Amino acid sequence: MNSQLTTPPSFFTFGSMSLGSDLGKIQEHVRIARRAMDARVWFHSSPTYNRGFTYMILRMAFEEARQLVPPMIIKIRCGVPRLLRFEVEDALRRLNIECIDVAQLVFTETGGAEVLVDDFVSGGPIKAVCDQLRAEGKVRQFCPQVDRASSPLFVPLAKWSMLLTGNYRCITPTEPQSIRDAVHGDLTRSQAIYDHVDGIARRLGADPADQVPFAKYAKAAESLLKPSSAARAVAAGAPFIERVDLLVKLISHQLGSPSAEIDRTVETVDQKLNEKIVQGGSGAE
Repeated sequence: MNSQLTTPPSFFTFGSMSLGSDLGKIQEHVRIARRAMDARVWFHSSPTYNRGFTYMILRMAFEEARQLVPPMIIKIRCGVPRLLRFEVEDALRRLNIECIDVAQLVFTETGGAEVLVDDFVSGGPIKAVCDQLRAEGKVRQFCPQVDRASSPLFVPLAKWSMLLTGNYRCITPTEPQSIRDAVHGDLTRSQAIYDHVDGIARRLGADPADQVPFAKYAKAAESLLKPSSAARAVAAGAPFIERVDLLVKLISHQLGSPSAEIDRTVETVDQKLNEKIVQGGSGAE
């Protein structure tokens, strides 16, 4: 088996921690997972989320559309080699997938990540099991867990409001505009978008303490005189970009809180991408 990733990692990853947190909303959570699948982003999960019910929700969503099963980053405890192998094979069975794209190794014994690094450097028993699992086609790549406080791997939900208010609105029907102009062209409209997305993020589990007040973001945007990387990529003819705008739109509709402004942003991005004759788009509602 080719151990290289078959799908390039997405800059934004759908965290599944909130799925299965309320067993009275199973179907709603399955629909949220399906919307994220439609957005073609990578998924992140763990066997410990919600006592295992997160895996159940993901499996139900995957069975509805096997062709859309996303690349997966899965937390795998690896304090001892036997546990490492068990958790990998257990995840494959419970999610009904053939391979984990990235196993995020969580060292559960005394010493933490330093011991894990030493094991890999010295060719220890944990590395040996990782090599076996890769050769068997059960895992493509491994990475150690990273302390979120010092080196975040994933964009928190709380950052969605900035992306939807500034970054994606740099994409216009004509030429790209700067983040400053996207935000300050109409501050009232920008704050409405920002507050709406903040509300959606909180419903999905974002920590309010992580959320940046709009006034602080708007002040920072005053010095952002270039278009966002997404806007520059579209202008340069890139065939694909990360569609967090689309993900937020789909989830907003699913939660019964659509936003005309976000819908308009998605429509504009779709239009510009379609001009480059690429597949995808917002899909039918």
